Amino acid sequence: MDPTSYTPADPQYAAFLDHRAKDLAVSRGWSRWTCNRVKCGLMVLAALHQPFEKIRATTVHALARHAEVAAVHLIDMLDDLDLLLDDAPDTLGQPIDTHLAPLPEQIRSEAAAYFDVLRDGTARRRPRTRDTVDVHLRMIVPFTLEYCAPRYSTLRQVTRNDLTEWVSTRQENVQREVVALRDLFKVLKAQRLIFADPARGIRPGAVPSNPPTPLPEDRLQQVAAAARDNPTLRVVLALAGIHALFPREIRLLQDSDIDMGTRRLRRGGTSRPLDGFTAQALREYQRYRDARWPKSSNPPSSPDPADRPT
Repeated sequence: MDPTSYTPADPQYAAFLDHRAKDLAVSRGWSRWTCNRVKCGLMVLAALHQPFEKIRATTVHALARHAEVAAVHLIDMLDDLDLLLDDAPDTLGQPIDTHLAPLPEQIRSEAAAYFDVLRDGTARRRPRTRDTVDVHLRMIVPFTLEYCAPRYSTLRQVTRNDLTEWVSTRQENVQREVVALRDLFKVLKAQRLIFADPARGIRPGAVPSNPPTPLPEDRLQQVAAAARDNPTLRVVLALAGIHALFPREIRLLQDSDIDMGTRRLRRGGTSRPLDGFTAQALREYQRYRDARWPKSSNPPSSPDPADRPT
């Protein structure tokens, strides 16, 4: 299907949609390619529908299967214009209903009200992603099914001691369960489905952790040999092995976080001294990066005294 072969029945309406697509692209940060794909889809839809006629979501998805249009962004725009008829099948509602089905009627109704808020949002709360809904479903259902259902007929009866006892018996995903349960009761309290929030202030407590296992000597030798001729691996090895930076912290590290003049590394409001190995690894990596990517957008660091002319 070639979108350019479709002529809108109402040129003024097509121009209106084109103008709104440009405005939305700016406000949502769409790329030029995305904006063009959305406008192509709009021209096809404008040729197949009357001005301001509601357009089915299934129609947009069908169009995307036969033409290179951005279905998700197109649906976003139609929804923004109140032109979307959302008839797409609810692929998330069924799993929620299935997981909540074994619960007592009142508890099931209260839990369903929570997941409605989680999915659709409210005036003061944005909708959560499908992944977040899936995680909270897995964290909340065991508590409501295994602990609440045999004891209570409504979540109004749950006490702080119940939650503390439940959390103390959990072995895995304790933090996630506490976050999900606190969110559950906070929302139910805001929706006036319970009288008090028993989860307020609940903490996961001390979570047992396994001490790190030292690398075998042969693996250490392999890493050292690989890092010897690889400036990128050497600086990652120094930042992770000596300064215990997480992968995300290493990826986001800027030259402005490194002060070679005073030999300090600044991250997250803290400042730590640079040891000789890390300083040398950073210096060699910066030279390697400047030679390979001379137009890097990474802000420059303070001058290294070792690079100043004598």
